[in-house]
Amino acid sequence: MQLKKYGLILRFYKSYALAPLLITLACWRLVLFYGSHIVVLLCIFKIVTYLFLYFLLNNYNRKRLYFYYNLHLSKAELWYLSFLFDLLFFIAGIFIILIGKR
Repeated sequence: MQLKKYGLILRFYKSYALAPLLITLACWRLVLFYGSHIVVLLCIFKIVTYLFLYFLLNNYNRKRLYFYYNLHLSKAELWYLSFLFDLLFFIAGIFIILIGKR
């Protein structure tokens, strides 16, 4: 993938990044408080809230997605890569918290 596409995907992610970031921070706080017992539940919660966000933003920002489509980025590519980035960020934070608690 070209560097230009990564920049466009980052621009797409920035347009709605506040909600996933707040959810991630809240989940990290719960991991810090409850430990590793709650990690699976929080991962499921994160996926469900991301699906809700996906449906909400797809219905709300349809015209914005045409901008990316005209630049040869599919809707699936945008959502898949932004979800992958967010999930990796979430899991890396959980590992750092759990290693730091030892």
